[in-house]
Amino acid sequence: MRSLPPPPFLGPIAARSALIWLFLHGASLVGAGGEDVPFLESVVGTPTVSVVICAVVLVLMRIELWRRSELVFLANLGCSFARVAMLIVVECALLETALRLTVV
Repeated sequence: MRSLPPPPFLGPIAARSALIWLFLHGASLVGAGGEDVPFLESVVGTPTVSVVICAVVLVLMRIELWRRSELVFLANLGCSFARVAMLIVVECALLETALRLTVV
């Protein structure tokens, strides 16, 4: 059983989830801009916002993989969605950590 998706799928999955993460953080930044939130705090967000963004990225990636029929293909290759979800969650955690270390 494979631990990660094969390389032709690994890169695009990581890139799509990073783009979705970036878009959601941009949307939260714009949403926080209208309120009395300091700029640095609005960029980083709270830990709750980070968890919600990670969950939304996971759901949107599940829909995207289903829409492109990659879930079935990866399952036939022996890579379940649980492994892909683990990859997405780790990537979101690394992006959140990098953002917090960079901004703060």
